[in-house]
Amino acid sequence: MTPPVTTTNALASYVGTATVSLTATDTGGTGIRTTFYRVDGGAVQQGLNIVVAPPVSGAPVSHSIGFWSVDNAGNTEGENTVTFTVAPPADTIAPTTTHNGTASYTGQATITLTPSDNTGGSGVKATYYRIDGGAQQTGTVIVIAPPASGSAAHTIQFWSVDNANNTEFTKSFTFTVNAIVVTGNATIGFKWDADDWAEADLHVQNAAGQWIASTHLEGYGSDLYWDVTVPAGQTYYLVCDYYYDDYYGDQGGGYGTWTGTLSTNQYYVWWY
Repeated sequence: MTPPVTTTNALASYVGTATVSLTATDTGGTGIRTTFYRVDGGAVQQGLNIVVAPPVSGAPVSHSIGFWSVDNAGNTEGENTVTFTVAPPADTIAPTTTHNGTASYTGQATITLTPSDNTGGSGVKATYYRIDGGAQQTGTVIVIAPPASGSAAHTIQFWSVDNANNTEFTKSFTFTVNAIVVTGNATIGFKWDADDWAEADLHVQNAAGQWIASTHLEGYGSDLYWDVTVPAGQTYYLVCDYYYDDYYGDQGGGYGTWTGTLSTNQYYVWWY
């Protein structure tokens, strides 16, 4: 009349697939007929080996197994329960980083690195790069200015690390950056359709902040014009330092700035 006794080798926690074995004994009895189990309160199954798959990613998941045996005399053991957690498989695969670089650039080179981790991995922690063997930097966007003249060759080394600290093998690519060759001039224009007495102080400066030209405009009931010719291919600022409009009564110490890079033979009008 004594039922069997079933034990398990289940651990408290698993990383990756959990494999649990049951062992049934019926000392001095009629022998084991069947061992039953159910996972997380699910359907009753027969067997001694239980496999529980891990989650693909994220936090460990808790599971329970209920189990019992029946002997050949029909004596049934009370249900036993064991609980444990199963964590995602250990991440041992390094990320992979690609780039959108080309072999040659004219003007500024902008290169984007794109890292990705394996499905179910721990995720990308950081992406690193070096330019021409220089200091290690962190980021995914690399900007290299063109030389003042001619061409310059550059090499970028790059790699990524995931949150499990798997480090990608260093990759590299080499490219050239060519200077911008621009000939000809461009014109920055200013036009104000004044309704009454109006005046303005204006100046043009380059990207370094050096003034190239300045003027004072004034007039009564007529349009105010000012054109400045500059070498093309550079960035300029057209600044209104002061304006006065008698019709509206507006007066101030400035009315904004236009900035832009002008191409050959381009004519740009501000405040038209």
